[in-house]
Amino acid sequence: MHDETCSHIADAALQADTGKVVGECALCFENNVKAMEFCVCCRLFFCKTHTGLHKEKTQHTVTLSETAVHCGECNKTVDSPGTLQRITLGQDSSPETCPHSATEESPQKVKQKCTYCPIEENLWVCLSCGHTGCGRKQYDGSGGDEHALQHFTETQHPLACKVGTVAKRKGDVYCYQCDRAVSAPIDTLQRFGVDIDRSARTEKTVGEAEEDLNAAAKFNQLLSTKIEHMREEKTRTRIGNIGNSCYLSAFFYVLSRVAENIPPVEAHYRQCLESPPDCVLCQSLKLLSALGSDGKTVYPHTLKSCLLRAGLPLEGQQDLAEMFLLTLNLLEAFGAEWAKRFCTKTLQVSHCAVCANSKKEAAQSLFLSVPIPDSGTASIETLFLEYFSPTETGERCPCGNAFETKQALAELPGLLSVQLNRFGYAQGGVYKKETEIACQDVLFLDAFVAPLQTPDGELVETLLAMGVDRKLAEKALSST
Repeated sequence: MHDETCSHIADAALQADTGKVVGECALCFENNVKAMEFCVCCRLFFCKTHTGLHKEKTQHTVTLSETAVHCGECNKTVDSPGTLQRITLGQDSSPETCPHSATEESPQKVKQKCTYCPIEENLWVCLSCGHTGCGRKQYDGSGGDEHALQHFTETQHPLACKVGTVAKRKGDVYCYQCDRAVSAPIDTLQRFGVDIDRSARTEKTVGEAEEDLNAAAKFNQLLSTKIEHMREEKTRTRIGNIGNSCYLSAFFYVLSRVAENIPPVEAHYRQCLESPPDCVLCQSLKLLSALGSDGKTVYPHTLKSCLLRAGLPLEGQQDLAEMFLLTLNLLEAFGAEWAKRFCTKTLQVSHCAVCANSKKEAAQSLFLSVPIPDSGTASIETLFLEYFSPTETGERCPCGNAFETKQALAELPGLLSVQLNRFGYAQGGVYKKETEIACQDVLFLDAFVAPLQTPDGELVETLLAMGVDRKLAEKALSST
């Protein structure tokens, strides 16, 4: 029995009961309260492995365990069973609020089906006027015909609630103005005939519906076969669905397998100036470290919230290339030197076949954006041959002849990321190309790398005037 106390422990008892905290270690995904300590000063949990590191870095010495309060500075411990349980555990994953509110229009009674079509499920009620409309169409054709979205387009009423999720005065609310799920009161539903106190949930929430949709999706249409196999491995840590997060998960699965020299989260935390829940790099390394371990499912809510605060649009419609680009840039901005390994250097070489004049422009990007045919089957090698083939851009050489322009790799990349452009435009609309892409195990890139140096046209002409053979002159200049 410990009964010694000190002023630090007395202050800790007052601070312990205030606010909601994330019930997992700030530097890993340990969430067993018996295996963690709670830092009263910064209100974060740390597992037994990371508690010492946190104390060493911050000099925060007062922590709560499941049964006691500890003060490292005074070397005192007070038995306090139940203190830790009074802290609200668990991730607060409810959506954030937004600045928009429902306006009070002439009320309509909520209908049992969409106002514009026969759909009776996935109905969204406008919180301004009570209009009932069906939800958005999903990629597999399910969901609805987007009549709730149409109502917003016509009226600019921002908020709608999925009526089938209403229970205990809560329900899924979406802000069309912000294009994301939000936390907002649904009291106005009572004006439209909905008893929000007695209503029972009859449909899945948006997050649950997304999880089912993702589980049924043919991921081989979104990712390579190898990445799909990686997701299904039973022995490795998996990322659980946290709502609108499939591309986030795909990105970190790939990153965990291909990026080298990624430091452990502990190494970054020692010199990090941010609190772990607010640092994109802390949370990214936390997830990457977990993906290198065995056998459980983790839910990176804190990382998602952190990326949202940093400006990554995870609540709206996603694009994998945009996700890849923005996240790598964000990681690099937070000091992740290893993120630069994805950079691919390219050259655009323009050459005149008449006078041998040439010029080149250097560029670098995080991925190559490669077009694909509208239908049929194509191999990566075929797509590369087409992408790196010479084309005429309309630009002309000073001699009057049209330049022939060719894309090339400036050097062999350590990692080459490729975006296949599956979307085309026709008659003012966007369509998806259902082309089947064959990925071979080995692709030799040597043929797509530019020569070390492109012969300068003026120097070639100078050598020709001196009587040197053209081929010999070009070869000599290329190797100089």
